[in-house]
Amino acid sequence: RPGFLSREYFRGRRMHYVSPLKLYFFLSIVTFFLVQQSVDIAAEAGTLMQIDDDGGKAGEDMHFTIGNFNGEPWHAETNPVRLAWLPDIGNDLINTRLGRLESAVKKRDWMQLLHAALAATPQALLIILPFFALLLKVFYFFQRRLFMEHMIVALHNHSFLLSVISMLAVFSTLEDWAGLPAQWRNLSAQLAGAVMIWVPVYFFLCLKQAYGQGWRMTAFKFLAIGFAYLPLLAFGFVINFALAL
Repeated sequence: RPGFLSREYFRGRRMHYVSPLKLYFFLSIVTFFLVQQSVDIAAEAGTLMQIDDDGGKAGEDMHFTIGNFNGEPWHAETNPVRLAWLPDIGNDLINTRLGRLESAVKKRDWMQLLHAALAATPQALLIILPFFALLLKVFYFFQRRLFMEHMIVALHNHSFLLSVISMLAVFSTLEDWAGLPAQWRNLSAQLAGAVMIWVPVYFFLCLKQAYGQGWRMTAFKFLAIGFAYLPLLAFGFVINFALAL
């Protein structure tokens, strides 16, 4: 039930429940495994989404450039990215990762990029957890709850999100299973759609139940937190995607 575990923790009833942090890490491992397996099965079945390239011949590098810096095409040695506020080790890391990205795209190594993106998802969620809790602290400042209480809400919400990703991976695998009757594959697709619709509804109800404010105020804060959260999620994903290359 949305917000139930968080309310139980607020009331001090913690002995009968798994620690939010342990729950999150367990689901991170499960999600990572299921998603990787789903991608590998889709690749073997030939149902993985194909990415159009420039029509080059097999064995030839695809034409791709990272972009222009200082008016010239980026190059790791002759024209690297240099951010004045970053130390040399940080700039070197950025240029190394950009080089790996450029190499993977040129060689059309989509599986490497896809696996890197999948590996980045749990870590991205973990990185933005404290920022999400900080957003809750700001929007629910007058409830005078401790920051750790907001962290509990954040952990429970992100654990639910990991559960959703795991379910979508399972549904995707069922859709790619050739031996499954067509009606069951269609049912898997419909269930996946229903789960996606349930995600924002769950988050909204969780805020309503966990903090106990009215429907209108909860709706306003839900939208405001959502608009602030999505850029954080994108930033965390990009950072972890680069590190996973």
